[in-house]
Amino acid sequence: MSGIVGGEGSKSGTIGPTRKAGKPGFMAYHCAGDVNYSGQVMPFGGGTTGAINGGKQFDTLNNFDNTTNFRFTAPVAGVYLFTAQCNANPTSNSGVSRARWRINGGTIGADIHFRGHGGINRTASDLDQRSYTVILNLQKNDYVDVYAFVDRFDLFGANSMSGHLIS
Repeated sequence: MSGIVGGEGSKSGTIGPTRKAGKPGFMAYHCAGDVNYSGQVMPFGGGTTGAINGGKQFDTLNNFDNTTNFRFTAPVAGVYLFTAQCNANPTSNSGVSRARWRINGGTIGADIHFRGHGGINRTASDLDQRSYTVILNLQKNDYVDVYAFVDRFDLFGANSMSGHLIS
């Protein structure tokens, strides 16, 4: 075929591999009330029960735990793409909120992280929407989460975390 872009399983006109049965992927969202998190794993998919307040949009193999540890566990080794959105919510005008991607509870690279805006002319109630995408090489049973480690993050509004095996 001509015009193929992608890898195994691609069809003409399709970019990337077509969806295969058993391929892990998820999207979890959190729309709780004005709740702030600091010094803990960000509870994507958690919060008040009910579709409007948090949960999973999908989880193809049930590898994202949105009830206890709020992390994705890789069912197979491979390269995964993750993205997350959250609000930095500093406690003062000099606070700089930071949350980091973690694999197995440890930081990644040179501490790849979300950083909120800090500095002059800010109030503690200012929210800065932060979004970050990473591609991670995981081994089977490695887990990935987002940890708020400096100041605080707020999951009020349309905040989510998603991931998908890409190869």
